[in-house]
Amino acid sequence: MSETAPSPVVQDPAVLERRRRAQRKRDRKRAMVVRDILAERFPRCFMPKGEPKLPLKIGIYNDIKAAAPDIGGRRLFLALRDYTTGGTYLAAMREGADRIGLDGWPDGKVSAEQAADAQRRLRGKSRRISRDNVDDQDRAA
Repeated sequence: MSETAPSPVVQDPAVLERRRRAQRKRDRKRAMVVRDILAERFPRCFMPKGEPKLPLKIGIYNDIKAAAPDIGGRRLFLALRDYTTGGTYLAAMREGADRIGLDGWPDGKVSAEQAADAQRRLRGKSRRISRDNVDDQDRAA
């Protein structure tokens, strides 16, 4: 009886990058499916992609897990990360803005520190978009 040696670990950076990109693409698709579910089940809290957003209450993950146990933890995490890192959500994170719960009612306020962090992330997002557009224009030239 012969045993086969374990396959070597792939260390090629190009292969690793392709795998990371493929995983991000799969994660993005999963996030979009769950975002659609959240918008359907909790329409007073979750807005469809591209619509104006409201800041979510702190701890909404646990509220969703209790109200929708059929949504897996990793899938929910991916959806919330996607929702809360988008430009429309970050723009809504203004100091003193109401945070909303699953029922759409206010449940907390955005602090000055949270608002400043959101604005910093939004500026970083804008710089990345501008840099990517310049790179695209350079490739086209």
